[in-house]
Amino acid sequence: MADASLAGHPARDRRTVLLADPRPDRLRPVGEALARELAVELVHDGGAAFEAMACGRCFVAVVAMALPALSGLEVLRRLAALRLQQQPLVLALGAADDVRLKVVETHGIANGTQAVPCPPGVLLRRIWQLVDRDVERRWSRLPPVQRTLVGTARGLLGQAGGARLAGIQVVEALSARLMGEVLTSLQAYHDYTFAHSFRVATHLATFALATGMRRTDAELLAQAGLLHDIGKTAIPVAILDKPGPLDSSEWPVVQRHPVVAADALGRSDSLPVHLIRIALQHHERLDGSGYPNGLAGTQIDEPSLLCAIADVHTALTDRRPYRDPLAQDQAFARMRQLAGSQLEPALLRRYEAVMREPG
Repeated sequence: MADASLAGHPARDRRTVLLADPRPDRLRPVGEALARELAVELVHDGGAAFEAMACGRCFVAVVAMALPALSGLEVLRRLAALRLQQQPLVLALGAADDVRLKVVETHGIANGTQAVPCPPGVLLRRIWQLVDRDVERRWSRLPPVQRTLVGTARGLLGQAGGARLAGIQVVEALSARLMGEVLTSLQAYHDYTFAHSFRVATHLATFALATGMRRTDAELLAQAGLLHDIGKTAIPVAILDKPGPLDSSEWPVVQRHPVVAADALGRSDSLPVHLIRIALQHHERLDGSGYPNGLAGTQIDEPSLLCAIADVHTALTDRRPYRDPLAQDQAFARMRQLAGSQLEPALLRRYEAVMREPG
């Protein structure tokens, strides 16, 4: 079988995963799942695998030990001897009793090993772990401002107890876009809003991943969470931190922050329009009681309704100087009282189910 890609040819604007197996059709279900978001190249012999890895055509490689021409072990030995500045991350495959797999493991010439046969889901999870490790590897090469934000974000995600995969999506959203200046301004202006935004982003990414959305969609939702409250830099800190009810002069100031956010985001040519819409609509409510435009029902798009749920949940479970956070049971009990009138009931049920899942 000739070297091939699931898409005919690896897309130039997508990073490539190499699948090297003497019978590539055995890995085709895994390859098709990966191909939704990454370029995938299938090869059937060790020479082709070594060429693809040595030439930098892939950033992650899955290499079977039983390759013809060059065994998978020999491919990995030769690759290690090249001492490339940026080697692909490698998962080595082999039968449980294949001594070559033991050699790979003993000498540490792959980033992981997996005995086969195994369920496709197991193999897919192992590959995504390497994809995520590559994300972490790239964080160190970010510009200083974004690298600082990444460090802060990882700390916040740890405090929030967010799922690791969701955390990867949040920080990937941060590192993939030019948001450093905006978010550092928000952090400097109001640290709580900055931390709250990261937690909303984590909850949105967790929901997306748990409900089977594409990982790229999870990243976009995470970005929406990061950006949704940037308009609060136009609200005086005394109002943001006021422990009591807002008076008639303060409330209109608060209600303008979605408009301020949408206007600021709209000046960028690189942001998807739905991110701007979420920033504008995340305080709208089903019954029309929200702001800034009093939209109701189907006038509010689903991503904005989801962001509203994540925003309310995060606010209720955040610690503030003037109140303790609510426990999950208390927060969701209060949110269920708002279902149908303010929060979308079906989305809320799915969101609560995801947030209550262990781990």
